[in-house]
Amino acid sequence: MLGSACSDCEIVVGADCIPCPSGSGFPECAGCVDGMRPERTDFVRDLGVPIVVGVLTTLAIALITTKLMK
Repeated sequence: MLGSACSDCEIVVGADCIPCPSGSGFPECAGCVDGMRPERTDFVRDLGVPIVVGVLTTLAIALITTKLMK
C-alpha cells in the first residue's frame, strides 16, 4: 500500500508525501486541517483527574476538620 509510507494527514503524490489540503476528499485526509489533525481532548486527563483530586482533597479536609473539632 503506497499511502502507508506517509505520516498522518499526508497523501502520496508521485514518490513524495504532501500535506493534506483543507477540505480534501481523500480518506487519508478525513479530519485534517492545513495538513494537521486537530488535538483531541482527553476527558479523563484534562477534566476527570482534577475533579477527582478536588473531591478527595475536600473529603480529606472535612475528615481532618471533623476529627479536630471533636
